Order: sequence, then structure tokens, then C-alpha cells
Amino acid sequence: MRPARISTRRRAVGLIILLVLLPVAIGMSLRAGAQMRDFDTARKQYIASEQSIHEKNFPQAIERLEEAVRLCPDLKAAWDSLAWCYRATEQKEKGYDALQRGMRALPQVGELPRTLGLMYLLDQKHELALVELDKAARIDPTDPMTPRLRARAQKELDAYKRSKAP
Repeated sequence: MRPARISTRRRAVGLIILLVLLPVAIGMSLRAGAQMRDFDTARKQYIASEQSIHEKNFPQAIERLEEAVRLCPDLKAAWDSLAWCYRATEQKEKGYDALQRGMRALPQVGELPRTLGLMYLLDQKHELALVELDKAARIDPTDPMTPRLRARAQKELDAYKRSKAP
């Protein structure tokens, strides 16, 4: 029995498919490699920021953390640390903004709205704290910290309202 011959037309179609798909596959591979390098660089920046935080060099930590979240927005710990570093340098609004940016990048992570709720609570912004803590509870109903923080925020808000009542 003779081996089946591939027609010239089939060879041409196969070659066209190869020429079309090969650059796509190479592009995907290059993007994956770049993403891995970005992740590695972001991780190194995050680790370096932890040293800066330990040394209480918050401006340097902020630079490193901003670079880390720019390269890899999926690093939830970097968003959290960035917000606390801004807070440590009396830049509370930037801390709130960092957490909100993190929440846009990682909408499925309940820790970020919980941290934002805690920051609002520390700043006596009880109603905003309750909104964020409710968000955190919806995202991660198993987190034991969120209900405690929410109860504290509600208690403080009620006490504030009673103190302002005639």
C-alpha cells in the first residue's frame, strides 16, 4: 500500500495556518515571559519595601510599592502595605486611593475593603467604614475580622449620634 500523498492545496493551507498561528503562539509566549519578569521584579520591589518599612523609610517604601503594583497589580499585600505607608507619612487620602485602586485591580479580594474600612474607622469616618466593611463581608463572608470591625464601627457611630442628639 502506498502512503497517502498530501495534496499541494492541503500543504498550502497547512503552511498558511502555521504562518498565522506561529507568530500568535510566539507572541503569547513572549507576553507570558514578560509577565513573569514583571512579577519577579514586582516581588523583589515588595520585598525591598519591607526592608524600607522596617527602617521606617516610608518614602522609599512607597516608591518601591508603587512600582510593584504598577508591574503586578495582583499583589494584594503590596496594595495593603502601600496604603499603610501613605498613612504613616500623613497622606491618608493617598492611602485611601491606593486601596481603592487595589480594589479595582482585585475586586474579588475582601482584605482590601476591610483595610479601607479599618482606616476609615480609625479616622472616625464611621459611615464610610460601614460601607467598606459591608463590601468586605459580601466578598469574603468567612473572614472573622470583618464582623468585629463592623460591630465596632456601628457602636462608635451610634455613640456619636447619641452624643449629638438634643
